Amino acid sequence: MKTLIVEDTKLNREVILNFIHNYTPSLDVVGEANSVEMALKEIKSKKPELVFLDVELGDGTAFDILDEVDEVNFHIIFVTAYNHYALEAFKVNAIDYLLKPLNIEEFIMAVKKVEMKELIQQNNLNSLKEQFSNKSTDLISVSTRSGFESININSLIRCQADGKYTLCFLDNDRKILSSKNLKEFEVMLGEKSFFRVHHGHLINLNRVISFNRADSLVELDNGESIPISQRKKKAFIQEMNLI
Repeated sequence: MKTLIVEDTKLNREVILNFIHNYTPSLDVVGEANSVEMALKEIKSKKPELVFLDVELGDGTAFDILDEVDEVNFHIIFVTAYNHYALEAFKVNAIDYLLKPLNIEEFIMAVKKVEMKELIQQNNLNSLKEQFSNKSTDLISVSTRSGFESININSLIRCQADGKYTLCFLDNDRKILSSKNLKEFEVMLGEKSFFRVHHGHLINLNRVISFNRADSLVELDNGESIPISQRKKKAFIQEMNLI
């Protein structure tokens, strides 16, 4: 698992590296950072799956980092000398909150929590792929907080990230709030003419009316205009040419 260590003290970085090397070899350290600025660069370039994150850094805090990234698509284990950030940490869905000096048993347990969550997520995604691998069906089952609802994908215009949930926009101004995140919808619908144009938006390519290169906006047949990220623009154009 690609791992990034964000810690402003060299000694503490060495402790974490030593723990990983000796006790959790499944982690692959791809980078280190000692500031908010460096952490943002490393996250963007290395795309870690797990980040050991110190709270107080020389040029800001861990929460400044999380506010700046487009999408927190990595697991977080906070490592800090202060216990008063715990509530904020769990508000951002941190896997664990370890206090310095580090306890090796707590460290190993925190990593096991990450590995278990990864396994569960992968099993869920594999289940989704298997469930919707039959392209002949136009129906999908959308899980909600109260149960599930079957909808026709042709009536699904777009999906929008809403925290850990996904808001589905359908014909006739209907909306469904699903308990699944946008990544799960991307996997489920990726082979059915849906495309993720932005970290917060997944659209039905069959419902696209126009695309404005200058404004980087995609117009859908329900009158909405959805932004497309610069890094998605080329792939979007290629996908549209295949329809």
